[in-house]
Amino acid sequence: MITVSVILSSGHTLLIIGLYHSPKFANQEASLIEDITETSDKFLDSNPEGIVLCGKDLNHLDLDTLSVLSGLQALVDFPTRGTAFLDNCMTNRPDLFSTPFSFKALMKTGHLGLV
Repeated sequence: MITVSVILSSGHTLLIIGLYHSPKFANQEASLIEDITETSDKFLDSNPEGIVLCGKDLNHLDLDTLSVLSGLQALVDFPTRGTAFLDNCMTNRPDLFSTPFSFKALMKTGHLGLV
């Protein structure tokens, strides 16, 4: 997990959380969900109008539990690798984002890209 806080030209503050949830460490899922939730909560405590955007390769992370605990909502509702939903973006402000769509990456990968 990596986080970056950015002040947008509109004056809003955006917290970007980049994740890679390796299937090898599925037993550490609760700890990762707790880290994401604590990071988001701490950011929103100091930036009540802030925007949180969290995502990338979530590899079967329990998004329902993450959503309940953090208040983040998933934006991607289509498979991103075969029939699996591995890549996603979650946010506390889905009203600010357009419906995501996929594209085939130019490099060799089994994942679809997201916009």
